[in-house]
Amino acid sequence: MKKKIALILGITGQDGSFIAELLLKKNYSVHGYVRKSATGNLKNIKNLINQNKIQIHHGDILDYSSLNRVFNSVKPDEIYNFADQDHVRWSAELPIYSFDVTGSSLIKILEIIKTSLPKTKYFHPFSSNVFGNSKKAKLDENENFSPLSIYALGKVTAYHACKIYRDVHKLKIYGAIFFNHESERRPEEYVTRKITKSVAKIYHNLYLHLI
Repeated sequence: MKKKIALILGITGQDGSFIAELLLKKNYSVHGYVRKSATGNLKNIKNLINQNKIQIHHGDILDYSSLNRVFNSVKPDEIYNFADQDHVRWSAELPIYSFDVTGSSLIKILEIIKTSLPKTKYFHPFSSNVFGNSKKAKLDENENFSPLSIYALGKVTAYHACKIYRDVHKLKIYGAIFFNHESERRPEEYVTRKITKSVAKIYHNLYLHLI
């Protein structure tokens, strides 16, 4: 039986690297899409690269030509897009760039799928940040969007873009709303990661020298 082919955008990050390992266990042929600024940060997938378990392609989701080249070269059965600018502080300092990466770049991706790969399944992660101004203690998919950052606005835009291309163009688009989730692969610049690392150090008495 022919192996299914998966292309992961943002494969160097926490979620991208975990989905790569999961798909390899399911006997997929896994390809990763890596931008230039991420080539020095391959630690999450270093073992997969060293063991020749995945194929890496270089490009940028803001660059239509590289997206088109890689998509049509790999011809994936499934695409997973974890390549966004997901740091809220950065989105405030670089609002135009952040929105382009998180929101408008998706139109390039979906246009290529619509034109060249209409049978390909596409997965897009959304963020609980789209509910940023909600005062409710519990949320579900029916909650109204209330973004309070450019990053969240980009995710709301991505949600509506996915819905349009799914309903109008009948593409096979899937998504999920992600809340905070942590692992040892989560960068330490995130607040939740800083908190969990500090708790672990306190638990193991590694902060005693500060007292």
